[in-house]
Amino acid sequence: VAAYGARCVHCGGRIDLGRAWPDPLSLSLDHVVPRSRGGGDDLANLRPSHLHCNCSRGARMQWRPRPAASGRFF
Repeated sequence: VAAYGARCVHCGGRIDLGRAWPDPLSLSLDHVVPRSRGGGDDLANLRPSHLHCNCSRGARMQWRPRPAASGRFF
């Protein structure tokens, strides 16, 4: 966390280190290369993220946030 600060690498939001799992805003360690794709647990492959952001990314190599809803149906 020291290299990135207490910020989520995906959304840029502040990570409250006082929140515990399974809180969606708790700290989760994201793997740059997911373990399911051969990535390891070494520090160079780990980044801090919110649990929700990390789970939303899944095993994809890149993560893009969904656009904000406009409030319109069409």
